[in-house]
Amino acid sequence: MQRIDLRLLDVQMEQLSRAIAEKQRLESLLVRSDRSSNVGNNEGMTEITREEFNAKLETIEARMDARVESVSSKIDAFLTTQSAVQVERDKAQAERDKRFELLAERATKAAEGAEEAAKQAATVKSNYWAAVIVQLLAVVAILVGAYYANQANVFGAMQTTMSAFQAGKAEVSPPTPASAPTK
Repeated sequence: MQRIDLRLLDVQMEQLSRAIAEKQRLESLLVRSDRSSNVGNNEGMTEITREEFNAKLETIEARMDARVESVSSKIDAFLTTQSAVQVERDKAQAERDKRFELLAERATKAAEGAEEAAKQAATVKSNYWAAVIVQLLAVVAILVGAYYANQANVFGAMQTTMSAFQAGKAEVSPPTPASAPTK
């Protein structure tokens, strides 16, 4: 559409240039005709009066003014349209900039969240390993305690057994010879 408008403007500008050239040519003819009215080669033409010539020039000038006004109004309309298009482009650009800013903010927040999650994961991981170590130490402590408790019980059982054995030794009388059985 813009190319068509520009071509139309070019055509109208060319027509205006031709009309101006025609006006200048007619004015130069009038000036020559006023200076050389007694030249013999003008006999076949009718003389144009200054009033007729001025009327023709005014008509041409009025047409040229109308064409210039038409071209001017078309240029103004084109510029107005372009201004409206530019305003729409600016709005679209502003919207796109806002979307980019929101996207950048989201990316920043996501990066901060990821960083916080990494810190928390590191904390959770260290807490996990600390809990595993505590559990292993508890199992080792239970095993050591069970070993020593078992040893104490074994010593206690041995001591009790030895005491009972020694007590039984002291109370037992020496064996008497058995009498022979009579038949």
